[in-house]
Amino acid sequence: IWASNYNNYVDSMNYIATLTSLKSQASEYLMLGRMLRPPVIDAATLPVLTSGNVTLPAIMASVWQNQNGQLALAVTNMNKITQSPLTFNVEMDLDEYGVKTAGNYDLYEFGNPALIIHSTSSRLLQFSLTLSSKEAKVYELSVPVCSGFSLSDTNLDCVVNLDDFWDMADDW
Repeated sequence: IWASNYNNYVDSMNYIATLTSLKSQASEYLMLGRMLRPPVIDAATLPVLTSGNVTLPAIMASVWQNQNGQLALAVTNMNKITQSPLTFNVEMDLDEYGVKTAGNYDLYEFGNPALIIHSTSSRLLQFSLTLSSKEAKVYELSVPVCSGFSLSDTNLDCVVNLDDFWDMADDW
């Protein structure tokens, strides 16, 4: 991300300032949370940073979980070859992130109440995002919360059924 001329240097410093600000604003995820496996990103791989034979994709993303179990997607477009925005597809399998509750899942830009996507009850979230060059954002995934609480719901999926019985029998 470091540049050899002044204009690129200013752009790089602005980009780093954006990343620092996001880290501070979304600290419950990015500083106090736990990093999970990255989502599947379907985007063109552009040579952004190269060192020898190593090439990084233009779009970098990670999923984070806060202490309450909520998920956030941190994503950035590190493309410095072209200034045009990149549109890319994201795929998140909620089972792989340990989300137990069933229902509809919504995605919001962190700190912005405007809805980005409203998902069906599918456990596989698939959506498209667009980011400008050297732009970074954090998106929060709202996960449904059970309306009632039951000690018998051992796997926290908001349903007491044989799965919970097997969990209990397993620990007997």
